[in-house]
Amino acid sequence: MLEVTSASVEAELGLDFATIYRESPQYQNTIELVRQFSEPPPASKSLHFSTRFPQNSWEQFLACLWKQHLSYWRSPEYNLVRFTFMIVASVLFGAVFWQKGQNINNEQDLMSILGSMYIAVIFLGINNCSTVLPYVATERTVLYREKFAGMYSSWAYSFAQVTIEIPYTLFQAILFVALTYPSIGYYWSAYKVFWYFYATFCTFLYFVYLGMLIVSLSSNVQVASILATAVYTILNLFSGFLMPGPVNPSILIQVAY
Repeated sequence: MLEVTSASVEAELGLDFATIYRESPQYQNTIELVRQFSEPPPASKSLHFSTRFPQNSWEQFLACLWKQHLSYWRSPEYNLVRFTFMIVASVLFGAVFWQKGQNINNEQDLMSILGSMYIAVIFLGINNCSTVLPYVATERTVLYREKFAGMYSSWAYSFAQVTIEIPYTLFQAILFVALTYPSIGYYWSAYKVFWYFYATFCTFLYFVYLGMLIVSLSSNVQVASILATAVYTILNLFSGFLMPGPVNPSILIQVAY
């Protein structure tokens, strides 16, 4: 249709399609219909809905959760990459600190084990935070469009987004614990395994949530990456390993003065 109504065809035929349409009865009828529908009928009321969104909060949450489930399942460039990175890094940490947990004879050995835990959670946590930044920034564009279309509220979307990360992060923590706990040689105890898994899971999860928070406070993914780098430095410095907790207050007082 565009080819046979182009300007070149008009010049070839010596016709002006716009003028022909403007002088046709179809144009006159269309203008009359526009005029009639532009004026509301007598005794009519304005269109009004009792709620802003067609579904309640729970239904909005379920719809957003299912949407996030499909989006995550169809995003191997995000999930598959971080799972692969987790497996490779866990094998690497297990090989570097092979059976170190069985040879704790002095303070240096203890610090080596604590350092392995610290490096692992910081390294893998930063990777989780960095990989989630572009994904959340891309999804935010869809959120704006669908929110203003009246499909769901931002609260329903936010809760669904933080909920869908739990099973994926849980699987990451299971992989990490299954690979590093026996290879490093920690003491086998249900109590100790649980707390090792719990600390790892919570650490990975709050790094992912940190990335979501930084994106929500930033105008674009470039600004979010800069802010994330600053946050990494602060967390690394004041995490309590490089500088023990009792030393931190005195350092902050000295900096203030």
